[in-house]
Amino acid sequence: MRYIIGVGAQKAGTTWLADYFRQHPQVHVPIIKEVHFFDTVYRPDLCAGFEHGFLQRYQQQAQMLKPYDIRHHTEQLQRQDELLARLRMGHDMERYRAFFSDRMQPGEIMACDITPAYALLDEPGFQAMARLSPDLRIIFLLRNPVDRFWSALRMWGGQRPNMDIDTALEQELRNPQHQLRGDYPRTLALLRQHFPEEQIHVEFFEALFTPESIQRICTFCGIDYLPPATDKIIGEGKPYPLAPEQRQRIRDHLRPIYGWAETNFGQRLPARWRQDMED
Repeated sequence: MRYIIGVGAQKAGTTWLADYFRQHPQVHVPIIKEVHFFDTVYRPDLCAGFEHGFLQRYQQQAQMLKPYDIRHHTEQLQRQDELLARLRMGHDMERYRAFFSDRMQPGEIMACDITPAYALLDEPGFQAMARLSPDLRIIFLLRNPVDRFWSALRMWGGQRPNMDIDTALEQELRNPQHQLRGDYPRTLALLRQHFPEEQIHVEFFEALFTPESIQRICTFCGIDYLPPATDKIIGEGKPYPLAPEQRQRIRDHLRPIYGWAETNFGQRLPARWRQDMED
């Protein structure tokens, strides 16, 4: 079986890309989207809570099931089945494989797991991922570092309505999860250490929502090109203005990432990145 693995980055268009693949007749994307297998197994220090989260979702959604869902095997019941299969998966790679193979439909040739937390993996995690299949397709989406950080902070802030944004900004700049999720050089270096270059595709968020970008991704994955719904917005957080001094604080903290990007991508860098590099 062939796999597409999305390793992040968080708030860089992964949900939109998963939705695109979900509409594609040659790709199987789980209803729950983020499977959180490799991160919960190999980064339990940062990601063990995801397994508990699956259990909470399973318990909560079980109470919402109705006889109609069971009789007609609705998406609600399918989601419940997936959650149970994910809980049973544990740390077993064969159950991870079966999670996809048991659900793939005729015509689907690629199993797709897009879990941004895989960017947190260290060497053992990527080594294990490489053992999954000799023909993995790894997709890594990059977003302007300031915008990615701010979007993630807004998302977390939505879960904490009384959060003081200035205090949270300083705290999250020092948060190991935020640092690793935005450390593109580290993630890409580890990917290149464990996968040949032809199995890794890097795309920029700022160019993602275009036919040209999706054509590149489809060619890379070995699937037919399906025109994307480029005006479809998924997973966009509530708008919250970023004050100039806050932007400057984040940019100063993330400046090494811009230097790395300039060296590695040069003219490929989107204008949004260059604006922050030049200000």
